[in-house]
Amino acid sequence: MITIEKLQQMQAEMPDEVLIKKAEHQISELAKTGGRSHIMCVPPEITDTDMILSELVRRYKLCVGK
Repeated sequence: MITIEKLQQMQAEMPDEVLIKKAEHQISELAKTGGRSHIMCVPPEITDTDMILSELVRRYKLCVGK
């Protein structure tokens, strides 16, 4: 099983371009499926919809200083 620390490290190491593509894909799929494509695994994976969007928000907050 992956630890929270390792998951956070893997997310942080994901290149911005990859994260952006994954987020765009997830948003597109959510719109196409009316939200049914939402992925949320237990234990969490870095490809889960909530994890991708959370990492995107975390990085944005770092950029704007909030």
